[in-house]
Amino acid sequence: MLTLPPHAAQRVGPDFSWSADPLDDANWRFQYHTLLWLDNLREYSSEIDSELGIALYERVLKDWIEKNSVDTPESDYAWFDMAVGVRAIVLIQALTVFGPADWLVNSLVVHGEHLADAANYEGKGNHSLHQDMGLIVVAQFLERNDWLELATQRILSMFKQAIDDQGVSREGSIDYQYRNYRWYEEAARRLKAAGVALPVAIESVLDRMPTFMAHATSPSTHYALIGDTLLHRAPIVSGTPTEWVKNKSNAPEERVALYEAGYLFARSSWDTWHETPATSYLTLRFGPGRSTAVHGHEDAGSITFDAHGERLLCDSGLYAYEAGAERLFFRGRSSHNVVDVPGRAYYPSAESPMIAHRISEDHVMATVQVRGLKGIVWHRTLLHSLKRGYILVDDRISGAEDSPTLQRWQLPPGAVTEANPAAGTCSVRTDRGNTMLFTALGNNPRVNLAYGQTEPMSGWRSDDYRNMYETPEITFELRGPSVRFSTLIQTTSSTDLNWIVCSAVERTSKLLRLSMAGHGWAEDVSLSSEGYTVTPTSSIQTA
Repeated sequence: MLTLPPHAAQRVGPDFSWSADPLDDANWRFQYHTLLWLDNLREYSSEIDSELGIALYERVLKDWIEKNSVDTPESDYAWFDMAVGVRAIVLIQALTVFGPADWLVNSLVVHGEHLADAANYEGKGNHSLHQDMGLIVVAQFLERNDWLELATQRILSMFKQAIDDQGVSREGSIDYQYRNYRWYEEAARRLKAAGVALPVAIESVLDRMPTFMAHATSPSTHYALIGDTLLHRAPIVSGTPTEWVKNKSNAPEERVALYEAGYLFARSSWDTWHETPATSYLTLRFGPGRSTAVHGHEDAGSITFDAHGERLLCDSGLYAYEAGAERLFFRGRSSHNVVDVPGRAYYPSAESPMIAHRISEDHVMATVQVRGLKGIVWHRTLLHSLKRGYILVDDRISGAEDSPTLQRWQLPPGAVTEANPAAGTCSVRTDRGNTMLFTALGNNPRVNLAYGQTEPMSGWRSDDYRNMYETPEITFELRGPSVRFSTLIQTTSSTDLNWIVCSAVERTSKLLRLSMAGHGWAEDVSLSSEGYTVTPTSSIQTA
């Protein structure tokens, strides 16, 4: 049985077929032809001094080489870009067992020529980086300085395109931030081992990458589920701010971080939920479109929110890399906390700039302009109180004509919803006993609920690869050429049911004003697309 995570184990031996595709999955085929799994057999067999294991390793490795020439491979993934680079390193490791055997050296020459050929090289993304890492090790062994210089030039050029000056990957995914960090660190080590001195600027940017990863880690100690990201605990990189999950003294100084690559992170404290379950964590997406973020989603303007020990406003998850209806859904607008006009095309090249933001000790305010939907201009203004926990969302949309415009909210699995149209509210109670309250301010939009719907798809989540499950989605719906959703979102734990009371709601063309009162506090709020004011008042609830 062969296990290629995250896929289930598959029977592929003892007579290996290199056209095997038991799951009809491109990622499985890719991993199969990297032969990394075969290198694991070499390593383990060498450790326990297993002649049988080494014999099997030799048989399978030679079989792959004999049956997968560049011109007549048995699979479309045999000479797939990244697979070739990874496999070149596997072949170098084989030298520790067989020495410079002719069949092995000849294969390394073929791999080096393929990796150096510009026709096989795109020059962007982590696939090209793996090609270059393979070329480095082959160049070292074959003493091809021209190949080493080529790989070096490619990596240095690509690094500037892949990672910005703040140390953020441009791939649009939290998982791929960590992966790019790990891959470029590996590339740096391989270049240094080959005698190449890295520019100081590149080493400085690499050093900044773990700080982003720290901010992208929820109080749950999992990554925020943004872009092509699976649900898992955030890896810890020794000696970096990612160690905050074990020791808060390692945390960044700021609780709020804004990154030009399109990420806003805000938390009430650096406590984990193990320490303080009430700790809250909010994310907001903006910035470059998916066409330049290959592992990003169509999530411009999307909000996620974690508090009281669970994810409350949820992101979609990865599901799978391969095309299909499910992939389009999990990557698309319908599975995120956004404004949507069903049926309108979305332009993945569209940028969604943050046109204003204000950050203070207690509040985070931001306005994002989204033009990705054909003919639609949407401004989302957000005000989040780090102290009180509430989220004010003011969405202004033009260009929908008479099509329904939806404000989408993705909820935790098993949550029970109850709408009160007369009051303009929708309450949500989660399986864990926490409660959310959505309050429409200034109008009463229609409230819709979807749960595991298939035509069209809505109300689904994916935490693990190729696994999806039903979850509730509520949408607020308005019609008209210009519509506006002003929504107050508040959450409470199972032990605290003190709701914020709103009054004196006023909406003008530029402002949203209201008075808010909770247990022991009251304040007047004024919010525009450019800024906000919060003024404490004396109208305080006492019960």
